[in-house]
Amino acid sequence: MRRVVLVTMVGAWMLACGAGDAADGGEAVAELAGLEAGDVACYVVLKADGEELYLEGDFELCPGGGSDASGLIGKKVRYTTTTAQVMAGSCEGDPECTDTEEVPLVLTVVAAE
Repeated sequence: MRRVVLVTMVGAWMLACGAGDAADGGEAVAELAGLEAGDVACYVVLKADGEELYLEGDFELCPGGGSDASGLIGKKVRYTTTTAQVMAGSCEGDPECTDTEEVPLVLTVVAAE
């Protein structure tokens, strides 16, 4: 099985998680409603079945990132997730804080076919 390691900087704090097999998260289709850079992640807003879903995502998905998905806002997208350790919300963006929490992290967002 091929394994990919995702490494993201969160302030001065590094996040590393494994990604790559379907058991880690998977793939789904929804409308991309928005992206917002935050202290812990790029916040990804998705609409599916009349409800909004707010997920934490790779910083690269936000405007200006290497995988900037902002051009897909308002469109149907396929996205993949994995379970990852990120800085805990209780840290309030403090780069010295080492508390973490496990969340579904959006890794990729591409136009749905």
